[in-house]
Amino acid sequence: MLRVAKKHAIAAKFEADALDKLAGATQYLGAPSSDYRARGYQKGLQMRQRALAGMRGYKCDVKALLNGLQVEMHDGRLVDARDLVRVEAQIRPPTKKGKLALATLDPQDCFAFSPWLVDLAQSVFEMNLVKLDVRGQKITDLDHKVSWMVKHYGATIQELLDMYGAQDMGVFLANELAKQKQAQG
Repeated sequence: MLRVAKKHAIAAKFEADALDKLAGATQYLGAPSSDYRARGYQKGLQMRQRALAGMRGYKCDVKALLNGLQVEMHDGRLVDARDLVRVEAQIRPPTKKGKLALATLDPQDCFAFSPWLVDLAQSVFEMNLVKLDVRGQKITDLDHKVSWMVKHYGATIQELLDMYGAQDMGVFLANELAKQKQAQG
């Protein structure tokens, strides 16, 4: 997780109980206020602590957990439950389009919202994801300017599109801008 944080210059915070080394630890990536955040924690040690504390509603065979309960993984490997680590992503898309995209995804695909989450999924889960393109993220000043321009000059823009086509219209406008700059001096 730290390799991903360093590569993408993501905030990383480590929390552990200084008095109880068997309570487990948590590694956070991303700031608490970030749209995208990940955390990895020692699930097996957390399970142990909850079982020992006798937390109501928490069902666990304390003896088995203390003696090295073996858990079968998806690939058939047996792993000591005390070694289990859970990695999860917290996704808060800033736009309606992003929220709609999130609502339709399978849970594992949520890691595709951010380039650094894609890297994290690859390094931790060996998942090959492609970053999702959920445009319309945060509205920029340029977005506002283009919206204003289309609102006020939409008919002229459409006329130019009909006359030149999209690619040639771009060339035409670039030439007009160059002429204007040259005339201004």
